[in-house]
Amino acid sequence: MERELRERLSEQFKQLGLDGTVKSMVKYLQGSRNVRVVALSFKELLMEIQKREGVVPSQASRYISTILVGALPQ
Repeated sequence: MERELRERLSEQFKQLGLDGTVKSMVKYLQGSRNVRVVALSFKELLMEIQKREGVVPSQASRYISTILVGALPQ
């Protein structure tokens, strides 16, 4: 990550009361942006798709990435 971007993000996080961890970001998004967090096991999803669809791991990974991006609000 470029230094300027890192510094800008660090300042923005500080203004929001975030410490830069994923945990603090998730709590912030849940509380102030009404984001619903869903815990997923990427490993279990990969294994299930491989077993169910008979695909190689790299293909299963692409499927999951597509599904997750599709779940994002537009």
